Amino acid sequence: MFKEKGYDEFVNECVRKGREEKQAGLGFTLEQAKASSKQVIERKSQELDDFIKNVVYA
Repeated sequence: MFKEKGYDEFVNECVRKGREEKQAGLGFTLEQAKASSKQVIERKSQELDDFIKNVVYA
């Protein structure tokens, strides 16, 4: 497999930052991310329904 020069260092730095963020409590669990996404989708769906109900056709 061909890798660009510096790729391993880049990946190691990303992993290090991710671990630091996790230890600092800055991340989300998969369940939290799913719940947040579901709330946004439900809110946007309601906004679209409200918009469609209020559209006046010319």
